[in-house]
Amino acid sequence: MEEAYYGWLALNYHRGVMGSLSTKGTFGSLDLGGSSLQVTFETEKPVYDGTGINLSLGMVSHHLSAYSLPGYGLNDAFDKSVAQLIKKITINGKIALTGGAVVLPHPCLQSGYKEIYFCTQCLTVNSGGSPLTGGILEKGASGLSVTLVGAPQWEECSALAKQVVNKSEWSGLGPAIDCKLLPCALGDSLPKPLGKFYATSGFFVVFRFFNLTSKASLNDVFQRGQEFCEKPWAVAKTSVAPQPFIEQYCFRAPYIISLLRDGLHIRDREVFVGSGSITWTLGVGLLEAGKAFSTRIELPYRVLNTDISPSILLLLLLMSVIVLCCAVSCANFPTARFLRRFYLPQFRRNSATATASSMVIPSPFGLPRWIPLNSDATKSHRCWS
Repeated sequence: MEEAYYGWLALNYHRGVMGSLSTKGTFGSLDLGGSSLQVTFETEKPVYDGTGINLSLGMVSHHLSAYSLPGYGLNDAFDKSVAQLIKKITINGKIALTGGAVVLPHPCLQSGYKEIYFCTQCLTVNSGGSPLTGGILEKGASGLSVTLVGAPQWEECSALAKQVVNKSEWSGLGPAIDCKLLPCALGDSLPKPLGKFYATSGFFVVFRFFNLTSKASLNDVFQRGQEFCEKPWAVAKTSVAPQPFIEQYCFRAPYIISLLRDGLHIRDREVFVGSGSITWTLGVGLLEAGKAFSTRIELPYRVLNTDISPSILLLLLLMSVIVLCCAVSCANFPTARFLRRFYLPQFRRNSATATASSMVIPSPFGLPRWIPLNSDATKSHRCWS
């Protein structure tokens, strides 16, 4: 659960929708690993069902719902497909043996493929004393040993992927869930994902394997998967760069499609496939930085967080401008106008030279001084006129 919301935080930071100035909604996060799927999305109100998280980053709070779906990662999903096939032959009682080992045809493996596989989920399937126990299946440290052989059938492969997505088909915890009515990868206690999502990690790996960009649709994945499944194994394994789990991508293509559409009820236009480079560790760093930032601005935040109408805010701004202008005016004229005495300053001068010298003293503010007047100067002025 922590990994889920840390990944959500890192994703939305990369998308530039975090922070108080952002007007865009956040994206939900679908982080598909090898063992589990982490689902995180923002809700309008706090959630109190065990999945709710209230996340504060700086001055902004987010109400999240985050949960992890164990067993829905790419590797565990394929393991469950083998367990489903084991369950079928257990019920039907048709077991193919080669040298005492169980040979299990798999519809999502190419023709010509044959390898020994250790199924960990099969331990749960056969724990009830089924006919496959008692030495028919070799029990190893990491699971039950079976020999998988390719028997490509695309329609059966797609149906098997949907069975793996349907929680009721393999968990045995309740009646069968209709994937058309309910998100069949979720239990009753988990909320349905809402909003737009970025699908990362395992989803991106599948897209990259089939040379698809993030603009490709899920239908493109379905078509590429079918083409890959129809190739003989000798051709398929050399058609891509050497990498782990090449044989499983015939199954992974319909699996991620069914997981989104049937398991989570996320429509195609609501999901975008992003890079797998976004890590939850970045979310940890952002969260810790947000805590430190919110501590330093706690007091201003309480003031700014108060609801203020636009008209009052405009009035406060206007008053601030008026106060600022008054402060500048007082700086230039230390004595307020209403305190001044209304008369011309008088300076006693005995000669015109003194008068002239007093007139050339520069004003410190670039303003003209009062012209000193006395009775002599007035007389001389009359003479000049």
